[in-house]
Amino acid sequence: MNGKRGLITVALLVCITGAGAAESEAVNLHDAWIAEGPPMVKRHAGYVEIDNSGPTDVTLKEVTSPDFGRIEIHRSVIDNGIAKMLYQRSVTIPANGHLSFAPGGYHLMLLNAHKPLTEGASVSLTFTFNNGDIIHTEAKIKKLQNAAIPSND
Repeated sequence: MNGKRGLITVALLVCITGAGAAESEAVNLHDAWIAEGPPMVKRHAGYVEIDNSGPTDVTLKEVTSPDFGRIEIHRSVIDNGIAKMLYQRSVTIPANGHLSFAPGGYHLMLLNAHKPLTEGASVSLTFTFNNGDIIHTEAKIKKLQNAAIPSND
């Protein structure tokens, strides 16, 4: 009897500690990249595609990285002909939906870079969602040249 209880306890601990620590079956991150800036720049814009194949909405609460002091979620908009960057506490990816972080729209504002970021390098990003999912991904450093800027119409 004690052997069975011990085995069940171990199985439960594996399930509990594994929850949220691995990649989600519903949320998928791809094409993560960060715009290269001049060597002394400490702020960078980051982009990523997020797919939610699950049956419920998922909210991105936080993004962190050991390579930056802080990461904020922003959205660029044009308001009466004036470009504005709006802080977003979180963003929701709809059930069976997609959210694009792209130039001219949603983006990650990566602040206080700990080192110069040059094309071809990569940095680690960790995305935390309201459902407990924590997803790690690598973002490549790329030049912003020739990036398509979507309109906000």
